[in-house]
Amino acid sequence: MKREMKEQLRQVFDTPDTRRKEEFLQNFNYPKATYREFLFRQIGYIRKRVWGLSLVLILSAFAVCKIMKDNDATYSMVWVISSLFPLLALLASTEIARSSSFRMSELEMTTRFNLGEVLLMRMGILGLTNAFVFGIVLFSVAFKINYGCLQLGLYLSVPYLISCLGSLILMNKISSREVVYCCAGVSCFVSVFNGILANSKPMIYSDKFVFFWIVLFILLCIAIVNQGSKLIKKTEALQWN
Repeated sequence: MKREMKEQLRQVFDTPDTRRKEEFLQNFNYPKATYREFLFRQIGYIRKRVWGLSLVLILSAFAVCKIMKDNDATYSMVWVISSLFPLLALLASTEIARSSSFRMSELEMTTRFNLGEVLLMRMGILGLTNAFVFGIVLFSVAFKINYGCLQLGLYLSVPYLISCLGSLILMNKISSREVVYCCAGVSCFVSVFNGILANSKPMIYSDKFVFFWIVLFILLCIAIVNQGSKLIKKTEALQWN
């Protein structure tokens, strides 16, 4: 009975085949933003306090270099500056999580570029910005201590990467506004734990542990790429366009 009714309804309400569909869509008037315009609009979308706090972090690192150098405490310089970088990760994670924390996912899914592309572009901009900040601090500190750039880069970047990984895991599991506070908790925990560990186990900065730092760095990078991909794929089920 249901099959017969469906067949009758299909015959009564049968729609004609579409004609000139592609031509109609090509002439349809809608904003055609290029990727360059999309990039610059996303840069402007990032809040000014992110750029301002990034500058403050650079200046703080310079101040630490000056104070610690005067006191001949280069070892303390490493763990103090490395403990600042999780805060840089916090700035990035709060910007990436804005879509869910401020209930903007639906709005961003209706744009020409889908939500996954918006997140990917935003992550790229923030990643390059943080890499620029990291490079400035790294080369500034490298001239004041005896560690090589590679070794120093490992010591400074690992706490930052741990914070990034923890924040991405939380963003994949939590979609509410509370994710921002959770990311803040992760960054603060990593920052404090890094200082405690460095003071209780100073041998972790010795040459014999360099291989351990390299392995940890590689594993963190792989895990971050994996979690970042999951975050992008998570939006595919929500895409409207």
